This record gives sequence, structure tokens and C-alpha cells, in this order.
Amino acid sequence: METIKKSEVFSVIYNKGEKIHTKYTLIFKYTYTPTFGFVASKKIGNAVVRNRLKRIFREVVRLNMNKFSPYCAYVIVAKKTCSQDFETLKYEKIEKDILLGLKRHEKNFNKDNKNISKSHKKQ
Repeated sequence: METIKKSEVFSVIYNKGEKIHTKYTLIFKYTYTPTFGFVASKKIGNAVVRNRLKRIFREVVRLNMNKFSPYCAYVIVAKKTCSQDFETLKYEKIEKDILLGLKRHEKNFNKDNKNISKSHKKQ
């Protein structure tokens, strides 16, 4: 798993990528080399909280690499709800949240593509 280090790459993904909203995260997806970025701002909490969340995000990606597209770059951003639920938040909850968000996004993407192909057939 290759991680994103440069702010220019983060900016491109933020500005041009698709957004996937979940309860605990905001996931940016952009067609690019397969890389990952993990972000937890100071709004989330102190360094202990931020680093723990980023470690959990990295572990979710590492264990579920097959569920992520090999042709996309992802940036996973922690939302404020992570810090509000931090005491009770477990790895399983975050993993489920991220994977459901990806699955829901793929389902919507495929549904949109079916509608586009049907409208082309009518013409």
C-alpha cells in the first residue's frame, strides 16, 4: 500500500475526486495511481486521537485491499463524529462504515451507468 505524502496530490484528489459520505468518514476517490491518504485534522482531537484514527484507517485498507479499486487514489478523512464517539468507537465500527460507504457508492455508480446506457438505447 502506497501512501500519499505531497500536498499537491491531496489537493488534486480533493478538488477533482468523487466524495463518499459516511457517518464517521469522508472518502475522496479519484482515478489515479493506487495510493491512499489518511487525514485527521486538529478538530478531531489531540495527537493521540488523530494518530489512533489514522492507524485504524490504515488497517482497514490493509485488510480490505481487494474492496478498493486498483485504479483509484483514495483519501479517507475523519469526521467530527469520530471524536464525539471516540471512547466507544472500535475498529469494527469504522471498518463497517468505510466498507458500506464504498459499497453504496459502487451501487449508485452502477445504477447511474445503467440509466445512461438505457437512455442511449432509446435514441
